[in-house]
Amino acid sequence: MKKFLLLLFAGILIFGCEDTVDKTTSYDNTPRVEYSDCTACGECTINFHCPEDAIKVDPVTYTAYIDADKCTSCMSCINNFECPDNAFTLVKDVISPAQIENFTAVSDSFGKLELEFTSPGDDSLSGRAYRYELSLKDPEGSSINTDFIEPVPQSAGSQEYWILEELPPNTQIAIQILTYDEMQNFSVSQQQVMIMGEDVTAPAAISDLQENPGFYQIELSWTAPGDDGIQGTAAGYELRYSTEDISPTNWGDAQIISQVPQPLIAGTQQGCIINDIEEEEEYYFAIKAYDENQNFSDMSNVVNSALLDDTIPPAQIDDLEIPQNSITTESFQIEWTAVGDDGEVGSADYYVIKVHTENITSSNWNSIDEIVQNISPQEAGNLETLTISDLLTNTEYFVGIRVYDNSGNISQLSNIAQSTTNIIPDETPPAMIDDLFAEPTETAIELSWTATGDDGMEGT
Repeated sequence: MKKFLLLLFAGILIFGCEDTVDKTTSYDNTPRVEYSDCTACGECTINFHCPEDAIKVDPVTYTAYIDADKCTSCMSCINNFECPDNAFTLVKDVISPAQIENFTAVSDSFGKLELEFTSPGDDSLSGRAYRYELSLKDPEGSSINTDFIEPVPQSAGSQEYWILEELPPNTQIAIQILTYDEMQNFSVSQQQVMIMGEDVTAPAAISDLQENPGFYQIELSWTAPGDDGIQGTAAGYELRYSTEDISPTNWGDAQIISQVPQPLIAGTQQGCIINDIEEEEEYYFAIKAYDENQNFSDMSNVVNSALLDDTIPPAQIDDLEIPQNSITTESFQIEWTAVGDDGEVGSADYYVIKVHTENITSSNWNSIDEIVQNISPQEAGNLETLTISDLLTNTEYFVGIRVYDNSGNISQLSNIAQSTTNIIPDETPPAMIDDLFAEPTETAIELSWTATGDDGMEGT
């Protein structure tokens, strides 16, 4: 009886409200699950038993739906089940998804198509559509088959991005996307695009290759061309050098330089630094750009350059010192601040360090042997240290340093550090006197003994 009253009330409600309901919807005596509201929680299939076993789970979206062939409209799911998402309804869905917005179709690679658009909703611009159906047709109206599988729609307002490949090149394609809701209401969105054919357009030739020679390296710079002429971004560069002038005829004979950057977007300034080249040689440089299909640009302008002569010596070391706490009987440590390759800039090539028992000057520098050491100079401004060993005990020593760069330039002689090695500690006492003798006289007592040494019985 209770079930009958509920159904009767529903019938009265449907009849009584018919004129006030929005014309885009209407009440129906067949229950359904609102796809956009269902979160696939599983309550209706796990904890509720439909008398007709009509509640099913969509194998793609995992949302619930009511099988119309099995449903008898008993209303048990409406009256006896409380859906956590309030997705079970009697409202008939006659609202189609909206047409796709911001629909763009781009083909900028051979046989490739990129589609991008804003996903519509299940009901116009709200909710989530149920499925997409894509069709492609050539100018004669024949369908173009692809392996592309349409994804499940995202929520309204999300960006959809599809990539289709292996399409017929140089073909004008009509694109149609049908957007369905779960009740098979749909909208139609269309677009046309020309599928790109084989790329035969090479990057533009670089015409502003420039060189900036330095002491140890040459810097090259240029303006990036495009993938196609001066548009887009090229795939790579081929930079070559030779000791002879480069032309299109002998391009292949020139040596390839590997340390080149990846191309940036057309119009961007780029460059690279060339190291490990001989100082005496003059070099010629030229460059080509290529795209992803190995279309090469014409050869650039040719520039030639040689390394500059390095005439700047390292700076003079002026803070050489011997820390007092480092001195032992046979060794001490020296410390100084590293200078540069060119004055106070960069890193020098090596040090020549000399130690002598007489003062060191520019006059006697060449007559003094250098000590063996393997210090690799740090960048200017860093602290350098070295321990000098195998010295004589209790001996005064003088230390001086000259700094060399890789062009043979030599710094002035450093300040001279001076110190004396320590004395070996005397830990041996004099021997014990064992023959002390006392002889009395009329007015005194005379003592006598045998003298011992400084160390036992040796020395004084």
